[in-house]
Amino acid sequence: MSDFFVPDFDAVDGEGRNVCPAGRHNATATKIEAETSRNGRPMMVIEWTVDDGEGAGHTIVDYITFGLRGLFGEARLKRICTAAGFRWQQRADLKSFVAQFPAGRLRVSVLVEHQFSIESNTGWITVDEAAYNTFTGKKNIRAVVADDFHNDYQGATAPASLKVAQVHDGPAVQAPPSAEPALGDNLPF
Repeated sequence: MSDFFVPDFDAVDGEGRNVCPAGRHNATATKIEAETSRNGRPMMVIEWTVDDGEGAGHTIVDYITFGLRGLFGEARLKRICTAAGFRWQQRADLKSFVAQFPAGRLRVSVLVEHQFSIESNTGWITVDEAAYNTFTGKKNIRAVVADDFHNDYQGATAPASLKVAQVHDGPAVQAPPSAEPALGDNLPF
């Protein structure tokens, strides 16, 4: 899969509001890295790429900080892994812990919302959409995974381009004992 993506000409908003549409989207973790937060805490950064629907190709970055009181980062990661059908193993350090996560194979359904920011005298602040729309100075909008403890990650649905394998629902078929290769058979593998 290529990292290069430019949307269709007509899909680009000339005003710069080219963010993933709000709502639920199927997404694949395309980059997973070990980082350190601004406060010096170990952090896992997951870049989700929306892989179907009107948000296809958009990326959303998810920052999971570990070691906070209440284990909020760990709980968020568990919800991601549960939705994706993945279980992590403990590791001695952050880099090896993060390395076990299979970028390109973790796929979930994320609830995306828009976060609005304006530049004030003291720096960037988050505001509601009404304040964002009436503000005339520098402003920014970005798509983020909703910070709703119970509704942010779900199992993804199969994309339309994937063909689902047919399942054999009859009784199991056992090969006859004569089908076992004998020691010394000249096999191609």
